[in-house]
Amino acid sequence: MSSPVVGVGLINAILFGVYGHTLRLLADENDNYAMGDDSAAPVSHIFVAGSVAGLVNTIIASPLELGKIQAQNQLNTAEGAAFRGPLACLQDIYRARGLAGCMRGFTATILRETPSYGAYFAAYAVLCRAMTPEGASVRDLGWGKLLLAGGMAGMAGWLSTYPIDVVKTRMQSAEGLVYKNTFECAKHLVRHEPAAMWRGLTATLVRAFPTNAATLFTYTIAMRMFSDLHASNSD
Repeated sequence: MSSPVVGVGLINAILFGVYGHTLRLLADENDNYAMGDDSAAPVSHIFVAGSVAGLVNTIIASPLELGKIQAQNQLNTAEGAAFRGPLACLQDIYRARGLAGCMRGFTATILRETPSYGAYFAAYAVLCRAMTPEGASVRDLGWGKLLLAGGMAGMAGWLSTYPIDVVKTRMQSAEGLVYKNTFECAKHLVRHEPAAMWRGLTATLVRAFPTNAATLFTYTIAMRMFSDLHASNSD
């Protein structure tokens, strides 16, 4: 539990911070979304901003997930677990294999995070706009529709790159350096365990809906508040 509890705040701070900053860089100075409101942004800009955010997010997400997976995989003995948590596990990996050991699965994480978060943010924007009545503003969507859009966007993000997540997990859960690189691991799975490429998808989607519904709902409400505060201060 310590990995998601400690890491989720840092990961989301980086993710949404980079997303908003990249979106503003893509905006013209007259665009409304330059002030933190992406309801008028082109979906292509949203996808690019989300992809950049996912790419940067990999720097933190990859080692944290390695530590979490290794800690979850250890077997309890009479003396208890070998590691008390992911950070202790990462420390042990660092002592044994250095920084390169802590970055096992980094390439696979990039391949998962980059397009996945592009699809994630783009799907949320498309769904919110689709549920907005003609003549109304996306900013007026109620909490029920925002939660639905967020949950569906989370599922879309996972569906877009799920086989890559399986490859990443297989690499990070293996004892020692079983696979030389991401391509070798993916080739092994496709040849010998093709069904494994979608293993665990149902559980992932069940988890993704409420998690991302809450995450994107909170983000949207917070950005509305900050946007309104900025507008009032400008007046």
